[in-house]
Amino acid sequence: MSSGLASLGLLASASLVAVCIVRPRLASWVPDILVYLALGLAFGACGLCVQFGLQLSAGPAAGAASAAQTAALYLLVFSSCADLKITSLQRHLLEVGTLLAASVAAFAVGLITVGHIPALAPDATLQAAGDGARLAYFLALSLGVMVCSVPFLTKIFLNVGLQRSPFAHGLLLAACFIDILVWALFSVAVNLRQGNGLVVDTLVQQVLRGLGLTLAAGALAGLAFQGLAHGLRRRRREAPWMLLLATSLLFIGLMHAAGLEPVIGMVLCGLAVAPHRDVFGTAIGRSQALAVTLGAPIYFTCVGFGIQPSSIVSLEAVGVFILWSSVIKITSVSLAAGFIRRPGERRLDYGIAMNTRGGPGLVLAGSAYAAGLIPITGFVALTSASVLTALVTELYLKAAAPRILAADEASSTTAQPLRSL
Repeated sequence: MSSGLASLGLLASASLVAVCIVRPRLASWVPDILVYLALGLAFGACGLCVQFGLQLSAGPAAGAASAAQTAALYLLVFSSCADLKITSLQRHLLEVGTLLAASVAAFAVGLITVGHIPALAPDATLQAAGDGARLAYFLALSLGVMVCSVPFLTKIFLNVGLQRSPFAHGLLLAACFIDILVWALFSVAVNLRQGNGLVVDTLVQQVLRGLGLTLAAGALAGLAFQGLAHGLRRRRREAPWMLLLATSLLFIGLMHAAGLEPVIGMVLCGLAVAPHRDVFGTAIGRSQALAVTLGAPIYFTCVGFGIQPSSIVSLEAVGVFILWSSVIKITSVSLAAGFIRRPGERRLDYGIAMNTRGGPGLVLAGSAYAAGLIPITGFVALTSASVLTALVTELYLKAAAPRILAADEASSTTAQPLRSL
């Protein structure tokens, strides 16, 4: 058996173990994300693949891992966004706008201060880089501060019982817009890496073009799903799951061909479907069930499977990045929550939750590494931060969930007489 087929067999085995054996037996208090990642590591480049001398960087295993991750990520992102009601944005507008502004501020602070990381923790892989490469590296790391995870937060909210709370709804809406902005800015880092320097006018044009293309794609997806929903209503039928899947994948493919990242297409399609739950409700429910039973275990197992060991990683730089980025993000969001008069404990709740990098952080790390924007140390820093912040958020929100639910219920009860006047 060839090396590629053998590694592909190990990947398939890891996924089957995750779905059929591990997931049904996990206790509710166990951080399942960590378990899936550890399982992937045990089968992948840090485990059995090393023992058998198999390579994962190319061939069937690499292609299959990428395809499996993308499919699982679609289930997580699409089902998460399809559960949001974009029509309720007006009710959460102040909260979403504040969280978005706080994340942009965190990105700006990160971009200003990121140059101190190599001074505090020298990284040998960065020493010989030119000015354009260093700027691209610093921009990618700063995007790693701003990014926020819709799928991870959704999974965590489901685990701790907060998925229907106003707190969760506002956070997830904000995370959608933040991640769209992250990928619009990602092209700027690519341009810096390929170009000779920072040309402000050109980069501004790229950002505006990316945002304009995203808005146009979102409007087109909204119109398409609205038209499909209208046609199904006239026939008094619900959309079958395969029709929803085919339509979504068609738009994601078209958006990708137009220059948008697939993750943006997943988010936009989910948001476009969300207002039409009377037609797509059953199909959305099936997507959400598949996201829990297949999406989460396969995605995180594939991530762990593909992590490559390296002897030139600066662990000191990784630790500094995690601490530096978390302090900036949590502080920025907590301060912003104070401006909209959230109580002290609730401010920290927002800060911890918005610091969850999760899946989009892992995708950002992989995309930046593949594009040559970051060296291996940057890749490990972004992936480590993505995993650790998700684990910290889940542990924190498990303890804080009763208090958050009680506060939301009290707020709703207080607001009830006002609505009846």
